[in-house]
Amino acid sequence: MQFFELLIAESLKSFRIWKRYPFQMFIGLAIMAGLFFGLLFGIDIFSDNSYQEDNLTLITLTYFIWVVVMGALGHSASDIEEDIKIGVLEPIFLSKFGGANVIQARAIISSFSGVIFSLIFLLLINKASSANIDISVSFIVSLVSLDIALVGFGFVLCGMALYLKKIESFTPILLFAVASVLASAMSQTIYMSISEYYYIPLISSLIQLRQAAFGNEIGLFQILTMLIGSIFIYYLGYLMMKHFIAKSKSAASLSHY
Repeated sequence: MQFFELLIAESLKSFRIWKRYPFQMFIGLAIMAGLFFGLLFGIDIFSDNSYQEDNLTLITLTYFIWVVVMGALGHSASDIEEDIKIGVLEPIFLSKFGGANVIQARAIISSFSGVIFSLIFLLLINKASSANIDISVSFIVSLVSLDIALVGFGFVLCGMALYLKKIESFTPILLFAVASVLASAMSQTIYMSISEYYYIPLISSLIQLRQAAFGNEIGLFQILTMLIGSIFIYYLGYLMMKHFIAKSKSAASLSHY
């Protein structure tokens, strides 16, 4: 019941921030869309062949996955690093909800808004670029599953940021590298290589997302397997974050940077 109360509080906080700074979302959309069309323009200049529909869809999907991974992986660590810098970390961990629950509630609300934001962005670039990504129920479920797993990995980064503090210097590089690797799974060559590992969490979500993007329906068994794997990664990441929090408390490093 307390956690539900915390979720409502974080939702209201996010809504008030959005209400106060409504143009941030649109500016973010414009920047990411500009980068995407700049990428397309650059590829068009250096390529001798005109785009085929499947290639354009694949480029659009790869860029979309890269944006999703960068956002879902980084927001928990970024939030906690900001809390450390402005000196509000200690009050968060002294709250009646507990620091780990506050971070988790933030992650859930950010993940929910991130999925909506990502779908709006995809609709924009899908229409503007004449790509043919099938944004079906199967696609949305696969996207949610991928986001859940990524939030789990984000918890680990968050815990490391709490314990190691100075890791923030390497976080952007790490995010860029991981996002690039996962996004490359959309290419035909790498997709065929990882297809036999469909039972591994996170890889399962990537495979199902790619299939759904090209209009292939996903069976109920595949959906359940994918979601269970993602929830497992989420929970494991949460436990690892709590482990790092415990180590930070024992080292008395939560209250200083």
